[in-house]
Amino acid sequence: MKLYIRKYNIFVGLLTLLVVGAGLATSAVLAQSIGGGGKTAHNAEAGLSDSQREAIHAAAHAQNNAYLRTFVAQHQDAHELPVVWVQSWAAPPATLQVAAQAAGTIVLGNVLNVNFAPNPSGGLPIATARVQVARTIKGRAASVITVTQLGGPVAHGQGGALAELDADQLILPGDQVVLLLVPLAADGMLRTVQGGGVYFVRNGVMASENSEFYKVTGHSLDQFISELVAAR
Repeated sequence: MKLYIRKYNIFVGLLTLLVVGAGLATSAVLAQSIGGGGKTAHNAEAGLSDSQREAIHAAAHAQNNAYLRTFVAQHQDAHELPVVWVQSWAAPPATLQVAAQAAGTIVLGNVLNVNFAPNPSGGLPIATARVQVARTIKGRAASVITVTQLGGPVAHGQGGALAELDADQLILPGDQVVLLLVPLAADGMLRTVQGGGVYFVRNGVMASENSEFYKVTGHSLDQFISELVAAR
């Protein structure tokens, strides 16, 4: 299996996003530097009137949607985009046990492909991933499941970036992941547990993204699965 490493460059700039459909409002860009540097939040809308905010949102949505359509039409690779973290105002589950208990389904799997589409409610694109399930840890899952997240390619600076919530990093083709999931709709689609649903595996070891919050970075995959089984 091919493993991908994300590009994390320094980004401190304006990316105004209003995520209405998911009940999350986000308007601050977080900067992540190479080597695990600090995050910097910036409120770009302080002091603006409602009409000014609406105009900024409308312009940003139009620009982001145009970039996304071009990105998809040209079959570009999301792995090649620098990452912009967008602050989420939703608190993550307090512990791994709480996150595991909130999930109806927990799986180990490999991401086959991801489709990105504009969000009809505005704001972050909608990412729809197909994941081949290698092991079901909790609940029931088909051999291939569909997982929905918020985030995707957006216009940024002179090019583009991959925008994702800081508490719910996007899964991309080639990723090996442990996913804590809840139902999104009656048609079988799933979404990640907000703030505690995505854990990346690199060479049999839990990587540093979301797993850092629950202090499981560096744990072996087998150890992490045992922790989830005990917590569920």
